[in-house]
Order: sequence, then structure tokens, then C-alpha cells
Amino acid sequence: MIRVADNITSGILRDAGVSIEVLPSVLPEPALPIPLSVEIPFHAATKRVLQYAAGESERLQEAILADYILADDHIGPEHLLLGILREEDAIAAAILVQRGVTLDVVRRECARRVRGR
Repeated sequence: MIRVADNITSGILRDAGVSIEVLPSVLPEPALPIPLSVEIPFHAATKRVLQYAAGESERLQEAILADYILADDHIGPEHLLLGILREEDAIAAAILVQRGVTLDVVRRECARRVRGR
């Protein structure tokens, strides 16, 4: 999400002072090796994040459809960020919240930035 320079999420994270340079120093090493096979066994929390992201995509569409007609039903980095923030036990969410990147802030910023397109 941070590496992609031209998206809503990178702007929100950059504005909060979260950068690719900071992450290695604050993220713990993975507890398990990352599988290299085609089928990745997702942890239950990861599955919830993906479900939350789908819900956040629908929620954002409903919020902006009152003002605009958009044919944009994708799940993008902004929705994944919202999904991560909804997963209360996620280490990434705790790190982001410590830096002021909260669920409410990101929801408002996503809606504002999408409307500004």
C-alpha cells in the first residue's frame, strides 16, 4: 500500500508520517515462514481483514453515491487498509493507530479523496 505512489492509501499514510523506511523498524519478524506455494493458507485474522475490506468497499460506495454516480466496485488498497484497522488484534492496526491512523480518520479521508477525484 505504501509503495504505490498514486493511490488514496499512500497519501493517507504519508500524511500520517508512515513510510516504507519506518516500517522495518516497527514491524516484528513473521512468526511463521511465508509459504511460496500457489495456495497460501490464510490465518483467520487475514480472512477477516479481506471480508472487512469487501464490506468497506460497499460502505464507501454507499457514502459517496448520494453525491456521485460511480461505477467503481473494486476492492483497492484503501479498503484493505480499512479492513486491517477493523481487525483489532492485528499488529499492523496497532502500529497505525499509534500514529493516528484510525478507522474513522481513514474512512473520512477515503470519502474526501474519492469525492475530490
